[in-house]
Amino acid sequence: MGQVRALPRGGLSRRFDKELLGALDQAYGLRPEVHVWVQLPDSFSAKLELMSRVEVAPALLFGARRLLLQMCAWLSARRAGVTAYTLKWCHDAMRVKTAGDGGQLPFARPRRRATLST
Repeated sequence: MGQVRALPRGGLSRRFDKELLGALDQAYGLRPEVHVWVQLPDSFSAKLELMSRVEVAPALLFGARRLLLQMCAWLSARRAGVTAYTLKWCHDAMRVKTAGDGGQLPFARPRRRATLST
């Protein structure tokens, strides 16, 4: 980098775009680095499609735990907590007709850790 920096800036700007000179200036602290801030959405919503058919409730907990960890990360980034949330699920088109459309399970206790106990 020192050899590139020693080259004339005019020649570098003609051969390369201005981004190279800007990156060199940032690397040597001559120009501030500008970062785009991530804007979090106002509400959390996530979906997870399971890889195979689920017949028992404990198998659903695997997916629910993953979604809950995502929600905890979102809450942590916002420096917030929840007092209630709802876990919803739906069945695919190949389900048995007597299974229904799906369901939901509300949780209504204040918490800061990723737990699924009611």
